Amino acid sequence: MSGTATTTPVINYGIVRSFRVFAILLTLPMLVVLLISYVPRNTSVYSSSLDKNTAIFIRPDIIFGHVHVAKTGGSTINGILANKFEFVCGNKGNSFDAYRFNELAKHGTNFTIENGYGRNDEFGHAGRDRDQYGYEDCDYISREVDWSAWTDDFEGGKLHNITMELHVPCRDPLEHLMSQCNYRGRSINCGASSDEEFLDSVDDCVLGTDGMDRYSNELKKHFPVKCFDFKKSFTTYVDYMSTKLVKRRFESSPYKMRATNEPRNKDDECLWKRPDLMKIARAFLLHEFEYYQFCEECIGSENEITRLDTDALGSGK
Repeated sequence: MSGTATTTPVINYGIVRSFRVFAILLTLPMLVVLLISYVPRNTSVYSSSLDKNTAIFIRPDIIFGHVHVAKTGGSTINGILANKFEFVCGNKGNSFDAYRFNELAKHGTNFTIENGYGRNDEFGHAGRDRDQYGYEDCDYISREVDWSAWTDDFEGGKLHNITMELHVPCRDPLEHLMSQCNYRGRSINCGASSDEEFLDSVDDCVLGTDGMDRYSNELKKHFPVKCFDFKKSFTTYVDYMSTKLVKRRFESSPYKMRATNEPRNKDDECLWKRPDLMKIARAFLLHEFEYYQFCEECIGSENEITRLDTDALGSGK
C-alpha cells in the first residue's frame, strides 16, 4: 500500500534570530518612553555616573511661589536657590545671573544694604522689574509684594493653567519683631508706664504695609499655601526644593551672604529680660496680624514642609 510521504519543514534559524533582533530594536524606543513616563516629574534621570551634562529633567507640574515676608531670611533664600537651581526668578536672585553676582560678592564687591544686590547700576533693577517681562520661564518665583499682587497677577492661582503653590516662611513672632526693630533702628520701650505705651513701641517696630501686608489669609482662597520653619530655611527647606527644581550645571560655591540688617546684640534688647512684656507682645502680634495666626496654625501641621526629616523629603513621606 502506498502512502503520501510527509515532509518535515525546514526552519531557517538565522532568519528567526534576525527577526528577534529586529523586534527587540523596534520595541526599545517604546520601553524608553514608558520608563520616562514613570519618572516623577520632579526628579532627574542621569544616563551614567550622575553626569549632570547629560541629565534628562522632567519639569515640575507645579510652579512654586515664595511669599517673601520681610525679615524672614527671604533675600538669602532667593539668592541660594538662584545660585543652586535653574528657573529661579526673584528680585533678590535670578538663575540667569546668580553665578556671576556670587562670584563678584566672593571677591569683594560690596553687596550691602546701601547698594542692594548689585543689580541697580548695570541692570537697572532687572530683578525688581520681573513683572514687566513675565514669569513664563520660572519654576520658582520669589516676590516682595503686597499679598494682592499674587491674586492679581496669577488669576485662579495659576500661570497658564499650571497650579502655583505658595511657600510662606514662619518665624517666631518675638524674634521677628526684634529683627524688624533692628532693621528700622528702633527699640522696644520696656520702661513704659502702661501696656498701651509699651504696645505703641511694638507697633512702631512692625514694618506694616512694607512687610506684614505681604501675607493674608485671602491667599488660601486662591492657592495651595504651605509653610516652612525659618530656622530650617537654609537646610531642610533647601533640601526639599532640591527634589523639585533643576540643578544648575555650574554653581558658585560657597554662597556669599548679602546683609540687609545690621548685626543684632540680643543682650541689648530689653524684651528678653521681661517675660511679662514678652507675653503681652506675643499676644498682641497674634491678635493683630494674619501672618502670625497662619504660622501658629501651620507649623507642626501637614502643611509644614520642614516638619519632615531630610530623608523623608525625597520619598514624599
